[in-house]
Amino acid sequence: VLGARLALVKAHGTSSTRVDAGLWRDSVESTLRRVVEVPDEAQFASFVADMRQLVGTVLRYEARFRADGLLGEDEVVRTVAAWDLGRASKMARWGRGARYATRAEMNDALVRVSAGVRNAYSSWAQFSAAYVLGRCLHFDEERFGDWYTSVREAHHALLRAPGSPWRTVPFRLPG
Repeated sequence: VLGARLALVKAHGTSSTRVDAGLWRDSVESTLRRVVEVPDEAQFASFVADMRQLVGTVLRYEARFRADGLLGEDEVVRTVAAWDLGRASKMARWGRGARYATRAEMNDALVRVSAGVRNAYSSWAQFSAAYVLGRCLHFDEERFGDWYTSVREAHHALLRAPGSPWRTVPFRLPG
């Protein structure tokens, strides 16, 4: 769904990342119809309807993120890869803690995750907003409950506290 929005932005050659919701939904549907083999039309129609609804879900979350200071006025979440990358980092550390990985193996995994993060995002704030959206899409069901508020507070703390790694560790390492 997020990729369809980026494709629309690119196709229209605009600097704005915001697109018309109806056009976005239509793009999602036409892309799915073009690239997905349809073994069962009823099941596929249900899937397409769910993906069209997801556009509205993303828009509502992004509006809330703007109101709560996770996104700037003209910002959108371009990809929720942060959710998977954040969990991959945790899994590497859990693997080490459970002694299924050596320190070197854990560090190698974390270096690869870090490269993925830097390829997808340009700042800690961007990475965090994407992580929050991924988490909310997975668990929150538009309740804006603890699945959202706890990471919203962590986002603000990490961006504001003077000693936070997000304030003391550069997002892009030199060299």
